[in-house]
Amino acid sequence: VSALLASGAASAELKVGTLFVDQLLLQSPQFKANQEKMKAEFEKRGKDFDADVKKFQADAEKFNKEKDVISGSARAEREKTLSATQVDLNFRKNQLQEDIQNLDRKLMADMQAKIKGVIDQIAKAKGLDLVVRDPIFTTDALDITDEVLKALGGSDAAAKPAKK
Repeated sequence: VSALLASGAASAELKVGTLFVDQLLLQSPQFKANQEKMKAEFEKRGKDFDADVKKFQADAEKFNKEKDVISGSARAEREKTLSATQVDLNFRKNQLQEDIQNLDRKLMADMQAKIKGVIDQIAKAKGLDLVVRDPIFTTDALDITDEVLKALGGSDAAAKPAKK
């Protein structure tokens, strides 16, 4: 900013806007829609996985109680089955986490691109030269967060935190 002020472009008045990104992200309808998409996509898979983990734990406990009274071949077979199940559960856990992270990244990137486009439109419409993200101090006159939220179709100043 100081380089811009020191340059010849600073001879004209610099028009600045400010933006509170966390507020914008958390209150935007896109964020809420993303949460619903994530829930719809992964809630059933997560519950199914948790049920399979509980079943595995119960099977392992049962085996530990019975392993001294069953035949060697039956013990070896159940150990093999439990081991294969544990490997499968570990794989499914990793796959579920990776799928969650990938969808979250994709949805977040899409949401940020949309928000950036709205910020650009508002900044151009107001003739702003600079938009400062998460300033330590600002005035309501400079803050464009509510305008961006309204353009995104989100809530407005009613839930706005106090400025620092």
